[in-house]
This record gives sequence, structure tokens and C-alpha cells, in this order.
Amino acid sequence: MARQLSLLETRRPWVLSQATRAVGRRGVAEARAALAAAREAAEARARRAAERDRRTAPSAAQHDHAA
Repeated sequence: MARQLSLLETRRPWVLSQATRAVGRRGVAEARAALAAAREAAEARARRAAERDRRTAPSAAQHDHAA
């Protein structure tokens, strides 16, 4: 990772403890999992809606009788 810009000037480097890093990593993993689940659910809803629309759409044969 590239060196980050220091926004605050401090006399000593500010370092996160390993426990804090672990908590942060778990939180990021949980957030990624939640986003993936939400994305999958949205895609499933879209597939069901598309299938429902295909079943309820009038077929081309039905349009031929109108002429």
C-alpha cells in the first residue's frame, strides 16, 4: 500500500493495536458479506421479475389475430 498522507502532525507515530486491526478486519469482512448477500438477493428478485414478465407478456401469436 502506498504511504498515506498524514493529516495530523504528531510527535510519535500513531499505531493501531493488533486487536484493533483484527476488529476492523472482521468488520470489513462482515460488511463485504452483507453487500454480497444484498447483491445476490437483488439479482434473484430481478430474475424472478423478468421470468414473471415473460410469462405474462402477450405472445406474438396473440398479436396476429388482431389484424
